[in-house]
Amino acid sequence: FNVAVGVQALQNDSTSFGGNTGIGFQAGMNNSGGSNNFYGGFITARTMASGNDNTVIGSSAMQNHINGDSNVVIGTKAMGTSIGLKKGNYNTAIGFETMFSNDTSFNTGVGYRALRNNFTGTKNTAIGIEALFSNTTSANTAIGFMAARSNTNGTDILAIGDSALYSNTLGTENIAIGSRS
Repeated sequence: FNVAVGVQALQNDSTSFGGNTGIGFQAGMNNSGGSNNFYGGFITARTMASGNDNTVIGSSAMQNHINGDSNVVIGTKAMGTSIGLKKGNYNTAIGFETMFSNDTSFNTGVGYRALRNNFTGTKNTAIGIEALFSNTTSANTAIGFMAARSNTNGTDILAIGDSALYSNTLGTENIAIGSRS
């Protein structure tokens, strides 16, 4: 069984799938092959055609994703790019525009615009306002206000602290601990 509340919420959901909840204008509108999803908010996950076990809350959250499994997305425009159709599994995005451009899997972003421009990188963890903001690579960890904000090509980096590795754009296995380190 499915539950839909709002104009065009779960509009294309097939009766052969179930356990979906869509609350809000066009929430989960194009879901036709997914189950056990919760979509709450204005145009939340409206292009999602298939995907299972997703929790998506926030206006325009996961707006242009066509499929994905086991994502937790909370926040306005979190994983909600308006450019192209995206995919991604096993991601956690919490915050305004967190992981906005994400088209990949196994990432965690918590904070305003954390991992915002990450398009191809996997296995990244960003906690803090604009942590790993420009990131496009994999296996990076940034914790703190704007930690590793400018990173575009650096891999296997660890940045902990206010603006740690802020200007770093490339290099591998860099470690910075402390404010502005």
